[in-house]
Amino acid sequence: ASAIQSVFESTYQGAINIGSGEGLAIREVVSGVADFLDAFELVKFDRVPDPVNQPSEIVALTEILNSEIGWKPNMSFNERLGETCEWYLKQLGV
Repeated sequence: ASAIQSVFESTYQGAINIGSGEGLAIREVVSGVADFLDAFELVKFDRVPDPVNQPSEIVALTEILNSEIGWKPNMSFNERLGETCEWYLKQLGV
């Protein structure tokens, strides 16, 4: 949310990619959630073949966000993922 706020507060005009600039595979994200929830036994990988002609990851080019807007992530992916999991658990009353 802070990246979006920084863009809105800037005078820059044009397209801006919002992201960390670091690539993560879906497997990494799912594994992170499973680790946080101590539920890795519920995750089954490689049950469906990878789609043909699909990239393994997509990474946002963040040069404009970083240099023109001056925004950079202030937490790691794992820290943000933990924060997100905690929020969802709280919403579910767990």
